[in-house]
Amino acid sequence: MNNILKNLSNPPAKYRPIPFWAWNSKLETEESKRQVRLLEQAGNGGFFMHARGGLTTPFMGDEWMDNVKASIHEGEKLGISSWGYDENGWPSGFGDGRVNELGLEYQQKYLRMEKVAEPKETKRTIRCIRHGDECLHFYYEVNEFYVDTLSAEVTDKFIEAIYEEYKNKLGEDFSRLSGFFTDEPQVSRNGIPWSFILPDEYKKAYSEDLLDVLPDLFIDTETSSRTRFRFWHTVCELFADNFIKRIYDWCEKNGTLLTGHMVLEERLGDQVTSNGAVMPNYEFFHIPGMDWLARHTNNCLTPVQLVSVANQLDKKQILTETFACCGWGLSFEEMKWIYEWQMGRGVNLMCEHLSPYSMAGIRKRDYPAFHFYQSPWWDDYKKFLDYSSRIGMLIAEGKPEYKVLVLHTQSTAWTLYNDEKSGNMDIGIYNEYLMSVVKALEHSQIPFHLGDDRIIRRHGRIDENSFVIGTQSYNTVIVPPSININSNTLNMLCQFAENGGLILWCGEVPSLVDGEKSDKAKALAERFNLAEEAEGLIPLIPDSVKTVRVRLKDGSAARGMSLLVREYPEDKSRLVYIVNTYAAGAEIDISLKAEDLRLYDALNDKLYSVDYEYKNGEITYSTFIEEKGSLVLLAFSEKQADKAPKHDSYKNQGSTALELSGEWEIADMDMNALVLDYCDLTIDGEDRGRNIPLLTCRRLPAPTAGR
Repeated sequence: MNNILKNLSNPPAKYRPIPFWAWNSKLETEESKRQVRLLEQAGNGGFFMHARGGLTTPFMGDEWMDNVKASIHEGEKLGISSWGYDENGWPSGFGDGRVNELGLEYQQKYLRMEKVAEPKETKRTIRCIRHGDECLHFYYEVNEFYVDTLSAEVTDKFIEAIYEEYKNKLGEDFSRLSGFFTDEPQVSRNGIPWSFILPDEYKKAYSEDLLDVLPDLFIDTETSSRTRFRFWHTVCELFADNFIKRIYDWCEKNGTLLTGHMVLEERLGDQVTSNGAVMPNYEFFHIPGMDWLARHTNNCLTPVQLVSVANQLDKKQILTETFACCGWGLSFEEMKWIYEWQMGRGVNLMCEHLSPYSMAGIRKRDYPAFHFYQSPWWDDYKKFLDYSSRIGMLIAEGKPEYKVLVLHTQSTAWTLYNDEKSGNMDIGIYNEYLMSVVKALEHSQIPFHLGDDRIIRRHGRIDENSFVIGTQSYNTVIVPPSININSNTLNMLCQFAENGGLILWCGEVPSLVDGEKSDKAKALAERFNLAEEAEGLIPLIPDSVKTVRVRLKDGSAARGMSLLVREYPEDKSRLVYIVNTYAAGAEIDISLKAEDLRLYDALNDKLYSVDYEYKNGEITYSTFIEEKGSLVLLAFSEKQADKAPKHDSYKNQGSTALELSGEWEIADMDMNALVLDYCDLTIDGEDRGRNIPLLTCRRLPAPTAGR
């Protein structure tokens, strides 16, 4: 027990937030050091030195590096980490323009098709192909402002421009830099990507000429599913190996860490063009991360994908860049709600967006809210950071032992994508099918991971009747509704079934293997139960994997409440973390195998004993959980000897109203400003608008003639 709790009162810097420190003005070393001290005083564990709009100090120049060194040294004195950010802006990869300016070979390209009357040839023509009565002209467009992330040669130039430059200019201080943040690298945000290396790489993989089958990428044919699977599989492999892995390998070789996040992680369709598949890339981050924008907790794949790979590959810390675009009115309650939704799924390291060097001028409009000394609540911010860090530390130091694996269906999206809205709409349907399985498991508090085909190929094996991926061993595998299944994954499922493993199928059984028609999945599915819809999976899942059961007082399912479980083998205990994101406040019963139970108040760092029923080695604990509230429980396999104070589980039901009547004294505590958002505008006596947004004033039409 002492091992779990000994550092929770004041979590070490390692577990504390690392905000984006936006270098967006003229940098001065003394001011930089002052701001580092402010970040540490608020409870942050480090900072990302992030070049941002408004920066007037030359990026990567001597003055920039002087401030980097000063910040590193100041952070080292205070015991917090210093991190670089590998780009001047985002997405990462163009090296402040040094890479894309090298020419066409280095720049991002998109594959395009047009129907023409006769074959045509331009300087960007790839091939003209007769298709029925039509002539199809395939060519590429160029985005000269970004780079070809499929090419290892291009990535090497990026590493040389940023990573090697940091190493050379920092000298002995480079070893004091904790690592780098890479932000939103991508293959395409504008349709099917193209690279000069794609035809050769495709031929190497499949002994087939890609140029001959280009129509399949745009037009539905008898062979289009196979071609699309092969094309996007090639893109996915090249991106993971030639961009992310290459940077990761450089960091490994040079004794530094890589963190950051991908782009468009939320849905199957988003991932096709931007990443091929997002999950394979998480393998090549020391601290894998995600992006969580705006003030919401929408159901999506993002945190489940990220946490699955991190858990499978034993990466303890899992980062989120969060709170961007939430607006100036973001409250502590909303921050807790947004971040606990993520922690309840396994995320445990916060990167707050944004702590700005300056708020002068347009800088204050940079995707707020801001989390720095300019905010009036700054002096109270540490309470929230302490709270979040304590739970994050408990999650990071616990061991996940999940028994249910859900196969990710990204390859189905590959076979459907045709660069047209119709194909994307079909992908959306299968995204909802996958999400229906995710939500059914979450609403039933059944912990699970997603299985990505590439991660399975690289780290998976069948061990007797267990489907193993890295450190995780599953006894139940769920195949969601899908069109396609990867041949390697299917072969492993067959072996898993032969050894007595349980496979549950839901809805449509895949009719394609690697994009080609096959009855192999259907034959395997006939040996097991098939649930028509996701909810039908729940009673088919063995009770042995339902290690913690959460029910409403009337015995019904506690929908809207997520469950996270972490094991502490040394202490013979486990974390039971329940987050109520979507349901109203309710009385609940929590049942689990244990000999003793404690409730942890993470806000005040207090451990309480609680009243519970005990029968045949199982505890049932009854309590009230508030809307947007949470419970942090520690369950022990041995009776605890400590005399923790008793907690009244029902004492804080609902909100408490504060009485604000009477006389109040207003104190002038610090400098303040009145920000004008709307105004009535008059120019030379002419009424130009009433209650209009201040930002639109510069776009109003010119005054009438003569005025």
